[in-house]
Amino acid sequence: MLAVSGNREVLLHRADGSGLLRRLPGRADRILSIAFSADGNLMVAGGGTPARFGEIQFWEPREGTLLRTAQATSDTVFGASLSPDASKVAVGCADNTVRAFDTATGKELYKISTHENWVLATTFGIDSRRLVSVGRDRAAKLIDASAGQFLENVNQLHGELAAVARHPKADEIVIGGDDRIPYVQNGSAAQHEGGRGCVARPAASRAAGPDLRARLVA
Repeated sequence: MLAVSGNREVLLHRADGSGLLRRLPGRADRILSIAFSADGNLMVAGGGTPARFGEIQFWEPREGTLLRTAQATSDTVFGASLSPDASKVAVGCADNTVRAFDTATGKELYKISTHENWVLATTFGIDSRRLVSVGRDRAAKLIDASAGQFLENVNQLHGELAAVARHPKADEIVIGGDDRIPYVQNGSAAQHEGGRGCVARPAASRAAGPDLRARLVA
């Protein structure tokens, strides 16, 4: 199953490209990010209506059932991600916050206000205990996803950061932005060993970017 955002709806297509399965209409004018749980039983869609509200939609995709919605801030939300255990969804916001919600109830669990500009993407660590957010302030923030506490800056990079993704099996993330160079961080670097902060390392060259991306999403 493949989910594609549309105007006020999510379109579910068959993975083999043979056709449209169903349409999932919602209240939000824009859907900017979509994420599935590992078992495919839960899909979240993040977006909203600009200058009015941000919305997270919780769907049972196989039946096309809207389970619940949650609203956040007075603008659209970005970069929705599900924790691997499917207990939480995180989004970035135009009010410079990261917000996490309980998937079972839609209740907001916490917000982190350490970014200095819009937060554009989020991803959870493979153990669901950590969360990384990136944004226009060029910063990647490491968050304790269980306690809702900011831990440290992963790195202060050269341009705005727009994307972050986690390897599906390894504890690695890749960060991308305006400088068009992927930065990779191994999750074990976030353990504060020896009192040192964690630092994302750049790929050896821009030419290595596509190969690195293929390895991370394989």
